[in-house]
Amino acid sequence: MPLKGIPLSITPELLYALARMGHGDKLVIADSNFPSDSVAKSCIITNPIRIHGKTSDVLSDILTLIPIDTYRNDPIIVMDRVPLDKERDLYIPAYELIAKASNKDIN
Repeated sequence: MPLKGIPLSITPELLYALARMGHGDKLVIADSNFPSDSVAKSCIITNPIRIHGKTSDVLSDILTLIPIDTYRNDPIIVMDRVPLDKERDLYIPAYELIAKASNKDIN
């Protein structure tokens, strides 16, 4: 039975990982091209938690459950857009969510 108020994109594994997080812990939200298997080997949770959906939707759902860590100077790190995407001014929905949640412009 699902918990009330937990977004459907938040799997039990992700909810467990979020519940264990504290100040300074890191969470990577990435697309399927990110080398999650090799990166996870050096983490506390050594198996990647795979979630289906758009990264911006997953990020939005996560932000309903946990705040951005204000005890760090750099609580959010994003991958830069490639030059062609910058030239086209490609819109990245996650950037807007992060800017609103952190009160910082990341474009």
